[in-house]
Amino acid sequence: MKEEIHNWRGPIIVGGVGGSGTRVVALILQAIGFYLGNDLNDSLDNLWFTLLFKRPKWFLRNRNNKAEVARGLSISKQLLTGKRLFRVADWLFIVKAVVELAHQDGHDYLQTGGRIWAFKRLFRMIVRKPVAQHSFVGWGWKEPNSHLYLDHLAHAYDQLQYIHVIRNGLDMAYSRNQDQLFNWGPLYFDVAIPESQSLMPKASLSYWLAANKVCIENGRKLLGERFYLLNFDKLCMNPQKEIAQFLQFLDLSVKKEEFDALVRIPHIPKSKGRYLQEDLTIFSSHEIACVKELGFEVNC
Repeated sequence: MKEEIHNWRGPIIVGGVGGSGTRVVALILQAIGFYLGNDLNDSLDNLWFTLLFKRPKWFLRNRNNKAEVARGLSISKQLLTGKRLFRVADWLFIVKAVVELAHQDGHDYLQTGGRIWAFKRLFRMIVRKPVAQHSFVGWGWKEPNSHLYLDHLAHAYDQLQYIHVIRNGLDMAYSRNQDQLFNWGPLYFDVAIPESQSLMPKASLSYWLAANKVCIENGRKLLGERFYLLNFDKLCMNPQKEIAQFLQFLDLSVKKEEFDALVRIPHIPKSKGRYLQEDLTIFSSHEIACVKELGFEVNC
């Protein structure tokens, strides 16, 4: 193995409201040559970031404790770039996360493999192998919840490029993936979980609007040109144009055959336009207008 490349590019981080199409963006980044970790689920989420940071109660206690969050992000960097963890404090941070998740109740937690899930992540960290940096363009991760930590990420990584994936909020409102709404909605965006299932789409859209508004405003303010808003619907409808613009953001060029392969990755999902089969009177005219303002056509 070649020696460590000290100017290895990164991180490139992909986030968004769950179900926005972040997996497709991760596939594109992997095809370009970015290393996104080796402990991933089927959605290509980096499970080490999930372990350390998908902890709403912990974040509630530490959201203003920049040093504590920064420690977690430093650990993430060391893990993903193949560096060894020598400090006892770092391992204590990880073990506390494992124990907390092993006892954490959550809307989606027990669906991820039971309470042993957190210990599996710890084992993968311990047995991880060095990363062959010379085989990759750079490093980063995809984990939808990353957008909630954007201000901390911006301060932790000077070279951060953040990609925020956004999909039509009305389609998202009728998605089965409402994990972020349950985990973060009541705590951070004042979006209550309704008792009636029929009102779930309205709560989902409220979360979608609030979360994306905060992320877009913070991203443009903190990162400027290093923040990229990727419209998933447009990516699927016109992949040639959108991928060309995406490569320009990354300041990368690829061969024609490589570009053609990238263009074949996005596909229009069957769920596109599912909101057309629903009663949209539960949404206010203001909410519909906000969806349009974020770049989506609405037929109602």
